[in-house]
Amino acid sequence: MTLPWLDHAKVAAVFAVLMVHVADSFLRQYTFASEYWWIAHIYSSAIRWCVPVFIMVSGALLLDPTKKESVTTFYRKRLSRIMIPTIFWSFFFVFVWVSLKAAMGGPELELDSAFSTLISGQPYYHLWFLYMILGLYLFTPFFRMIVAQTSIKMLWLFTGSAFVLAAMNAASSDYFTPPFTNWFLMYIPYFFVGHLIRISSYSPPKSLLWLIFLCSLSITCLSMYISSTAYFYGYLSITIIPMSISIMFLLKTWQCPMLKATTLKILATLSFGVYLIHPIFLEVIHYHGHKAIQLHPALAIPALTGVVFMFSLVVAWLIYHITFLRRII
Repeated sequence: MTLPWLDHAKVAAVFAVLMVHVADSFLRQYTFASEYWWIAHIYSSAIRWCVPVFIMVSGALLLDPTKKESVTTFYRKRLSRIMIPTIFWSFFFVFVWVSLKAAMGGPELELDSAFSTLISGQPYYHLWFLYMILGLYLFTPFFRMIVAQTSIKMLWLFTGSAFVLAAMNAASSDYFTPPFTNWFLMYIPYFFVGHLIRISSYSPPKSLLWLIFLCSLSITCLSMYISSTAYFYGYLSITIIPMSISIMFLLKTWQCPMLKATTLKILATLSFGVYLIHPIFLEVIHYHGHKAIQLHPALAIPALTGVVFMFSLVVAWLIYHITFLRRII
């Protein structure tokens, strides 16, 4: 049974993913270091915990060593859960969506480029996550055995060491880009720390967690400004790792229900579908020029995020209620 705070985390994470993409689309419009650029930059920096929280939720749900299911059962349930959406949406975005945009005056579909993006594990800018999480799912039964036979202290030590190595690897990514089959390796520590946060009886003071978040945000903003490098936006940068862990602990302390239990469960169930669908509506809105540019970006970014979220949610809900389409989300 999913804990309510994990459902909160799912919904918060998918909304944050949408806001990152909206903020980044605004960021590209503004002159570097202008007032509007700084606002979009702060938004983008403040919610970089979105994907790490998704991974930590998966770890919290899947690494429970008391789950009684065979390896065969796990693979049948979990890999089919991710493989079908990966195949469908990769084909849709690479061929169907690009062709539709070309018909509306966008760049023409180039088969060589299309197959190249598929082979690279990035058929569309948001689908890399599916290729990465597939690797984590593939090794989850083995990770469970590690969790079952290792002390909590040693798991924290292992996770901390893995974060150090992952951050070092991320810092060198400008010089070497690993193939998509290896991406999941860098996100293993998030997977494990999600489990550790779930079972932890220790709850750090909220004031400390907020301090870590604000320090991480400040350093991210300033470092991006000074260095003009995308490293500090990376999910494994030395600033985003502590930010993400502090947010996960804060989400665990979120006792006040965000919505009714049934509504929250529906939103959590549809969160994956919202993630998969949202680029369609974000790009349609941009194509028609309705970027809320009449509003100050401090208002425009959350407003546009809300619109994209609602459209994506409605379509995800419709797909979920069509039996033969349900498995694609």
